[in-house]
Amino acid sequence: MTWRHPVRLLFFVSLALHIIHLGDNNYQKKSKAKAQEAGRLEHPGLPPTGVPPRLSCCRNGGTCVLGSFCICPAHFTGRYCEHDQRHSECGALMHGAWTFHSCRLCRCVFSVLHCLPQQTPDSCDLEEFLAARSNGQNAHRVLNVLVLLLCSLLQRLLREGRDG
Repeated sequence: MTWRHPVRLLFFVSLALHIIHLGDNNYQKKSKAKAQEAGRLEHPGLPPTGVPPRLSCCRNGGTCVLGSFCICPAHFTGRYCEHDQRHSECGALMHGAWTFHSCRLCRCVFSVLHCLPQQTPDSCDLEEFLAARSNGQNAHRVLNVLVLLLCSLLQRLLREGRDG
């Protein structure tokens, strides 16, 4: 099947290469030090460890089930019913919105900004940050063109081998 239909083979090879991430420059492994540096803020209602008090596993009137699961009342959500859905904005930012704050990319999650590690080590210019990310996209496009050229060359070689 594969040698009789080289176009199908090339299509599936190129499809597989598009699905597999080929050198994603935006991904960085996070060490424990970087995770602490991320500046993730604890919710003010919980102790610093993020674990609820031992008296009850749930907050805001939630019902504790099996010692570690919570059934939350209306308008509350989260593992310990710690998030009030009625007060989930971060000032002008809506819940789930992303923003660039203090040289870091941050997301509003239930009225708390959770920030990634600093993305721009040299400067804090938003335009430079976006330009650096768009250059990675151009490199990815060049890689896609090279893969298509390789597939085209392979198709010609297979065609010549079949005809010759």
